[in-house]
Amino acid sequence: MALYVGSDIGGTFTDVVGFDSSRGKLHFGKQLTNKGDLARGVLDCLDGIGLKPESIDLLKHGTTQVINTLLERRGARTALVTTAGFRDLLEIGRAGRPIAFQLEYEREAPLVERDLRLEVEERIDASGRVVKPLSQTALAALAAELRALNVDAIAVSFLNAYINPQHEIATATYLREKFPEAYVAAGSELSREW
Repeated sequence: MALYVGSDIGGTFTDVVGFDSSRGKLHFGKQLTNKGDLARGVLDCLDGIGLKPESIDLLKHGTTQVINTLLERRGARTALVTTAGFRDLLEIGRAGRPIAFQLEYEREAPLVERDLRLEVEERIDASGRVVKPLSQTALAALAAELRALNVDAIAVSFLNAYINPQHEIATATYLREKFPEAYVAAGSELSREW
């Protein structure tokens, strides 16, 4: 017997579809999404249709949780730390403008509000050479600013870090030590592409 299961955790409901290939039988389950324990909804659906997790041969899972969080702008209070002089770059966003010559066009508000975007004096050029070193003094000042903002998450995104991530990694490491309660992510840890 081969049991194939697909699950989807949505904003309101969690759905499961199971296919028992030996019997040619489909199973459908639906539960309210458990916002406090997302996996619980999948397990409740499986239980409701009589399927045991250990009997599943293949599980495919999808969710709209991330896209819903972005669309509804209800995610964690997040700070963005970037290279000095580039705090507003994502908001200005000249590249990839969907309607190039419509003067009335207004972009969506940035995901991180301006007062939560902080700058650090550091610079790496396009070839990966350190132009302005990152200092411990700058990191200490940054930590003090972040502490006052009371954030849940911190994103670190420095100019040209894809070619040389040393400043991003040093900053993220420092912030993880100073803010163990916050989620800290550096862009170069997620992708080293331009």
